[in-house]
Amino acid sequence: MSEESIEARKRNRKELEAEALTTGKGGLALAGGLLVALGCAALWAVLIVYMGVQYGLLAWVIGSVVGGMIASLGGRGLGMSIAAAFLSLIAIFGGQYGAIVWRIQDQPVEEILTDGATRKAYGNALDRADEFENIDVDSDEDVRLFLADFDPKGREPAEFSDAEIRTFRIEVAPRLKAFAESPPSREEWRATEAERIRSQRDATELFVESLDWFDLLFAALGVGTAFAVVQRMTSQALGAARRRRSQARRGAS
Repeated sequence: MSEESIEARKRNRKELEAEALTTGKGGLALAGGLLVALGCAALWAVLIVYMGVQYGLLAWVIGSVVGGMIASLGGRGLGMSIAAAFLSLIAIFGGQYGAIVWRIQDQPVEEILTDGATRKAYGNALDRADEFENIDVDSDEDVRLFLADFDPKGREPAEFSDAEIRTFRIEVAPRLKAFAESPPSREEWRATEAERIRSQRDATELFVESLDWFDLLFAALGVGTAFAVVQRMTSQALGAARRRRSQARRGAS
């Protein structure tokens, strides 16, 4: 096959792709796909939080819905297929991540700190505040002794580093001083401590820990389905363009 023939075939294919894929609706397809992906993510988060529904099969359905929306709005070509896959990935994992964040913020105080845990922790906090009033915060020895008395790991005073001493003076000492000067009620302390625990929870870490091979399998199926749906429509558009061109040539002859 001559180089001219090869070049002619390449030009013909490019013309076919331009005819089949240039629909003028790329922006609309992306916007529609994004809206559907966000809607699917929100719906899945609601199902997980309020109904305990977390079936991997839904990830597959989400991929079909996102890919179908982009294809129905005229999205064609490899770029649109990749966009569909990416948006379905956002929808699938975004819903699961959103549910974890939602649960952290919406978890009742009573679940974070039970009555028994509150009584014990509040009593310990009172003891710490009372003991704090008897130490010299500027004395490294006093601070180390204080930390050792209340250390859950049972470390000796000499085991506390200079960095821990500085952190105690900057972050912990002011809270203990305020607590000692004006002790909150047990319920007030419980609410404040529950909020502190919430703020320390890492939603990303919890999200990663929540994933298992089943989630990843169906996420892959969902992403692959979104990609395949748009690619299938692209192939159909190319086939239709070839048939139109063939008919036009027969008519011209």
